[in-house]
Amino acid sequence: MRISTILLILSSALIFGVLFIIARLWSGLRGFFRMLKGKLLLDLLIILVLIILGLMITALFVVNPQISDTNKRLLSIPKGYNTRKIATEVENAGLVKNRSVFIIWSKILGKDQSFHAGEYVFTEPLSVYGLIKRLSRGGSFSRNITIPEGLNIYQIGGLLRRQLEIDSLEWISSATDSVFMNSIGIPLSTAEGFLFPETYNIDPGIAPKEIIILMYNQFKETVYPLYSQSSPPLGLSLSEVITLASIIEEEAHVKSEQPIISGVYHNRLKKGILLQADPTTIYAMKKFDRPLLIKDLTFDSPYNTYVYPGLPPGPICNPGLNAVQAALYPAEVPFLFFVSNRDGTHRFSRNADEHNQAIRDIKEKLKNEN
Repeated sequence: MRISTILLILSSALIFGVLFIIARLWSGLRGFFRMLKGKLLLDLLIILVLIILGLMITALFVVNPQISDTNKRLLSIPKGYNTRKIATEVENAGLVKNRSVFIIWSKILGKDQSFHAGEYVFTEPLSVYGLIKRLSRGGSFSRNITIPEGLNIYQIGGLLRRQLEIDSLEWISSATDSVFMNSIGIPLSTAEGFLFPETYNIDPGIAPKEIIILMYNQFKETVYPLYSQSSPPLGLSLSEVITLASIIEEEAHVKSEQPIISGVYHNRLKKGILLQADPTTIYAMKKFDRPLLIKDLTFDSPYNTYVYPGLPPGPICNPGLNAVQAALYPAEVPFLFFVSNRDGTHRFSRNADEHNQAIRDIKEKLKNEN
């Protein structure tokens, strides 16, 4: 039955109720001395209850006229809120005129324990009944989560734990699940390097594997076309390009230097020289919260490019698009070495002698500044 029909019936019932009261009162006046007072009072009480019930039913189904079709209303219900607190938020948002009506009908309809926390957007006017149904279905707590360039899977896990309360251990377990990687098409045993840095709209409660799929799909849309349209230098595979890009991302703090650093690493790979990239050793040791020490350079891991030649077995972070482009299109430079100027930039050298001199110059400069 349509709501308009119900309202018509209720309005008619209300009119008849008023007429009934008048008739009863008139009859009561005429036969006042012949009618028992108790019976009249009982009739009046019944009629009053019917009127109140009619008004309550009308309040349940009548749409709030204060809300127009073009007047968008936002409602936020935090987790743990009971019906009374929800009613206050609903009233403050201008969705109902009287919070008590909302509370009473929520209990009568048995929905007071069925409301869901979340973010709600109302783009059309609703009755109290429609509002109760909407809140019972649940809203959304989706948030825009930005994954910066250069974070590894462990750091992403920490970010998701802080912003979405994702279980970081479950995240790492999912991101290192080789069977899962194979099932979604990631060519390595972990998701490292294939989670594209971007801003994502994510709902709390989402499973870690769903986030991985979301980020990998963005990687496929962005990186796969770039790789397929290029002729990778040294015949590098996609996973090797991403591995090199991840090292470039970690080393180059100034984006304009990324193609130059890429050129340095390509030159070393061609000549069979150890890459000697500090970030690969840091990744091998999983010591992301402290600087690299001299003794760390001998740490035995295939990720340690001070010990093992060539590229490490996989990416060490999730590089951005610029780093991937730098890996695919390195600058043609004569350099084989670079050292940090300690300001985000680097000094590049063609041979070991120039490199050692650059190190001495930088140390002297820092000494004078201090």
